[in-house]
Amino acid sequence: MARKIFIALFLVLVFSFIILDVAQVDCPQCEGKGSIKAYSNVVSLEGVVVNYTTTACGYEWWDVTVYLKSNVDRNLTVKVYVTPFDSKSNKTYSTITWNVYVGAYENKSVSGTVTVPDFYGSLQHSDLKVLVNVASEENVGEEFITCPLCKGNGMVPLLDFIRFYFGGS
Repeated sequence: MARKIFIALFLVLVFSFIILDVAQVDCPQCEGKGSIKAYSNVVSLEGVVVNYTTTACGYEWWDVTVYLKSNVDRNLTVKVYVTPFDSKSNKTYSTITWNVYVGAYENKSVSGTVTVPDFYGSLQHSDLKVLVNVASEENVGEEFITCPLCKGNGMVPLLDFIRFYFGGS
């Protein structure tokens, strides 16, 4: 009897993960449009530095510093989208969004930590890259870029949707 219950629970768990991965919902970042506003002529991305910090419990922590430059004579609040990318396995992880205040003609750096799963030691402290997009909510210099979360199709698996809202990897 206990074995049948264990098998039934295992099957329910497996099917739940399959459903979470197969079911598609509108992307929460671009609201199903497949693109987000970007203002490359308003704020330019000057550089990105990624440094490994530590590994624990099957996860790696990386410090990411993004360097921005304002090209306009007014203060802006921009969104910086950071998407960890493992070039070895060609896998992207959950996008992190930072809201950044940038003054007129200011050079600004913003730093944060990203966490990615590394259950099998595949990253080896050197393979992680980050994809960075900068967007602003202003209606000037408007340009659209492909949404980094859904990669332009407007839909994401339900599991990625849940990860986006709870900030997991």
